Amino acid sequence: MKKLKDTRPISPFLTLYFTQENSLQSVNHRVTGLVLSSIIVLSILLKIYTEYFILYNEISLTLIWYFRILLYKNYLLSSCLIFVVLASFLYHLTHGIKHIIWDLKKGLERNEYKKNNTINYIILMLSMLYYSILFL
Repeated sequence: MKKLKDTRPISPFLTLYFTQENSLQSVNHRVTGLVLSSIIVLSILLKIYTEYFILYNEISLTLIWYFRILLYKNYLLSSCLIFVVLASFLYHLTHGIKHIIWDLKKGLERNEYKKNNTINYIILMLSMLYYSILFL
């Protein structure tokens, strides 16, 4: 009896669980929204910092110029940052458009859902390719 008890899983429902595509898309949508909003907040704080505190502090001026030179000299780092921001923006945009279409009560059937997801990813990849060629 003890041998049988040891072989049973602690939580059997976890072995049967498959991640749903819609839940992953929802998490990705929230993460990209968080990335985009944090970029906006950080850029506003950097603007306030440079306008009000740069006149009184030479170290902050040196630090800001160091980061500018680092991004200009290191093409790979700046390209990766641009790519992450661009990917976040385009994913958030295409996923938001998909939700607007859902709010209009279109594309909610199972076969249309799969087709719309495929179209969504194709548009995302094509726009990423276009903007990567354009900006990078």
